[in-house]
Amino acid sequence: MSSITNGRAGILYCMTNASMPGLVKLGVTTDTAANRAKQLTAATASPTPFHVVYQKPVADCNEAEAKVHAALDSRRVNDRREFFEVSVYEAAMVMDRVCGGERFKPKPLTPFAELFASFPDDGGDRALTTDEQARCRQLERGIIV
Repeated sequence: MSSITNGRAGILYCMTNASMPGLVKLGVTTDTAANRAKQLTAATASPTPFHVVYQKPVADCNEAEAKVHAALDSRRVNDRREFFEVSVYEAAMVMDRVCGGERFKPKPLTPFAELFASFPDDGGDRALTTDEQARCRQLERGIIV
């Protein structure tokens, strides 16, 4: 855990990157999630940008991050990284369950969240329609329609 965020309030975020299909990055920042996405895009030599798809304010960054990571530990790609093989929907549901506060569906915070907020709230699998797949591709490329 980072001493930079130790016990501090901040933002728990879920990000995606088109170069890492099927993975989400779950982390925390005491800055804005958008600024963190910019930092990651610039610093990681990723050929495509990171996009914030969901975020939640938290009272204690380290506690929130540890709980979410523990809840999804079996889906973690590498013990030393914050990447998980999980859908955005499932990540958002875990973030909501662990951290409380507003739920994913009522108040989308990003274009991706707006798209996924239309999904059923039962936690079951749901395939994207052809239109939704096209919208995701547009959003990944930064084309906001």
